[in-house]
Amino acid sequence: MKALTLMATGKLHIRALSRITGLNASRETKRVIEVKIDYRRCINCKKCVESCTFGVLEWFEDQPIVTNPSICSSCLKCELSCSVGAINIKAK
Repeated sequence: MKALTLMATGKLHIRALSRITGLNASRETKRVIEVKIDYRRCINCKKCVESCTFGVLEWFEDQPIVTNPSICSSCLKCELSCSVGAINIKAK
């Protein structure tokens, strides 16, 4: 809700809003996203997998794996849900 208020007052650009909500702005071009998991830091809590609404991350053999990075919206939900900083999202 705060993001919508900022957008209405002109303090938040539509592209920033699309990253916050996970929805692509119509003029925004599709970027290639790189999703990295640092397994040395990962504590296998499953929070990243549970927070990913697009199904980019899945649980496989007791650890999270990146299954389809091409559908990642770069919403950062998985990265923000990781309390140990094992997830890193960036544009290639």
